[in-house]
Amino acid sequence: MGKKKNEKKKYSLFSNIKFAFSFLLKMGKRYMVVLIFSYIALFLSNIVLTYLPSAIVYGVNNQIGVGKLILVIGIFMILYAVFISLNTVLTAHYNYVVILARTNKAFYKTTETNFKMDYEYIEQKESRDKMVQALDSMGSNDTGLEGLMRYLPEFIYAIIGLLFFGITSAFISYWIIIIILAMVIVYFIIIYFVTKVEGKYYKKKGEGEKIGYYYANTALKEKEAKDIRNYSLSHKIKGIMADAIKMYRKYTLKLRFAWFLPSLEISLFGLIRDLVAYAILINDAINNKLSPTEFSALLATITAFNGYIDLIILRSSSVISCNAGISNIRKFYEYETKFSHENKVDINVLNEPFKIEIKNMSFKYKGSDKYVFKDLNLTIDHNEKLAIVGLNGAGKTTLAKLLVGLYYPSEGEILVNDHNIKDFKIEDYYRYVSIVNQDIEPIAFTIKDNIVANYEYNEEKFNKTLLDSGLKDKVDSLPNKENTYLTTEFDFNGINLSGGETQKLLLARALYKDSKFLILDEPTSALDPIAESELYLKYNELMEDKTSIFISHRLSSTKFCDQIIYIENGEIIEKGTHKELMKKKGKYFKLFNVQAKYYEDSEVGEIL
Repeated sequence: MGKKKNEKKKYSLFSNIKFAFSFLLKMGKRYMVVLIFSYIALFLSNIVLTYLPSAIVYGVNNQIGVGKLILVIGIFMILYAVFISLNTVLTAHYNYVVILARTNKAFYKTTETNFKMDYEYIEQKESRDKMVQALDSMGSNDTGLEGLMRYLPEFIYAIIGLLFFGITSAFISYWIIIIILAMVIVYFIIIYFVTKVEGKYYKKKGEGEKIGYYYANTALKEKEAKDIRNYSLSHKIKGIMADAIKMYRKYTLKLRFAWFLPSLEISLFGLIRDLVAYAILINDAINNKLSPTEFSALLATITAFNGYIDLIILRSSSVISCNAGISNIRKFYEYETKFSHENKVDINVLNEPFKIEIKNMSFKYKGSDKYVFKDLNLTIDHNEKLAIVGLNGAGKTTLAKLLVGLYYPSEGEILVNDHNIKDFKIEDYYRYVSIVNQDIEPIAFTIKDNIVANYEYNEEKFNKTLLDSGLKDKVDSLPNKENTYLTTEFDFNGINLSGGETQKLLLARALYKDSKFLILDEPTSALDPIAESELYLKYNELMEDKTSIFISHRLSSTKFCDQIIYIENGEIIEKGTHKELMKKKGKYFKLFNVQAKYYEDSEVGEIL
């Protein structure tokens, strides 16, 4: 478990084409018809324009008269205008739909994939990089998904045009075709080797770009800006950004140089190709092997043929680049999730009383040989208040993420009423459990949306939640009340909550969700010990009828808990009630006495 099924998978061009155009088909099959007719119209307009000069030469040479010549030219121009207008209208419509396919369908799927991806992957740099690559591959009209839907039809159109005009050109001399094809083969061999190094250069260029953007954005952030000024970090940041810019420039130049040889080959190829073709045509015309009309027609044919060759060369590199981008998108889309997004076991089978069991659970992070937990066993009974304590780095937060379904055990299992949580649809399981994390920043929603989230709004319940959480006075003091935006990211009238107010907001969110199982993972780490203890007492008072876990390296939450476990190096080394552990005079006893002085002068100290 835990490996991505696509980790070393390669995607063929054909499968990527099928994948890309599946988004277009979701918009409607009729748009494929629009695409086909747009290129038919373009091809016909090109034929009309190509052979118009020959028609004029023929008319003049055969003295058909000015009136008839004007009529012929008029017919050609009307046909051209009809075909090119039809192509313009259909192409504009197709391009608009392609943009919608990318922005509406593909971006939605990307967001959905991100939300369904196991949180464990979100924490990994490799996974985040994959998402950035996927977004880059659908971030513009010319890359990845949309780029392929634009350039592949153009490439196919160029091949059809090449065949049509190539067959005509072959009547002049098969040597023209042989020379041109030889040059095309040389070009594609060069392209093959260029694309081999291109990926490495793009990666290095992307690293420089990523570093530069990170520090540029960091300098604009409100919290970081304070330390940047106070500790004179600007010089350090400018130095790092300068190195990042150098890296970006270096590999941008390498990319340009890598494409210099193909570009030079195209120019020489075009020059030699045109010289050979024109030499043959002029020689035949001088020796009276071609009439003026034939000479004009064949010259136009060669010109059109050369144009299609250039278009194939241009669009082949575009298709290759877009194909690589689509592979990045598919690698991101096809992550193998450990948790289920389908109902293997209906969560409604869970009835009170609830019992949570950790059975022989082991866990280690991806890429690490060291276990955070090894054969851990723990039972949490219905409505039990459990405190998980220990020093920083003991594994408390990791355990919280395992219990809430953000991580999946490497070995063993986590059961709720004898059902493995992996058998539930994970979105349903999330409804049964709430976690209040440490160092959480409110999302740029309104206060109301931050609290209610995706659950049904009930005004009476909402107002009670504000009152119980201690946030009501703050909300009532605001001009827009609960409709006030948090942060000024999208609303200049938005507000930033203090640390204590943020904790009350998180408590309100947990209360409104009203789940059966609550985990508090050091949500008060930014508060002083007195404020922390008071807030934990508030939590305990409001969570009487819920199974609750209090996680902290400070012990203000422990005395009112039914059970306390002390974790060290991923192992439960002490377990019991507050009184039992104090009598043992072990590590819990020592830690509690060290911290007790912080509470001695407060009302909370009486409780502790």
